[in-house]
Amino acid sequence: MTKYQIECNYRLALKRADELFETARNIMKVSENISNDVMAGLEADWHGNSATDYKRKLNLFSAKVECEAKKLENIANTIRRVAKRTYDTEMQSLEISRKRTYK
Repeated sequence: MTKYQIECNYRLALKRADELFETARNIMKVSENISNDVMAGLEADWHGNSATDYKRKLNLFSAKVECEAKKLENIANTIRRVAKRTYDTEMQSLEISRKRTYK
């Protein structure tokens, strides 16, 4: 593998991790909107046992969405760490192969 290929693969992995992280952030924003905007509208217009049950389910759903978004953020961070380790290892291997001489 060439230095250029190693660098391209590394940049691509970081780009994908950034995209995944951004997706997680967008999901988190949706979850916050559910918690804030939807709940405010419900509390103003709907009362009773059904409303309470629905709000509880909405809170549970919002919490699950946030949990999944955090998992995506963790995956993005893992991709970054693995990409950096792989990049360092491949660059080190490339340098070793350049220095190597055969008799």
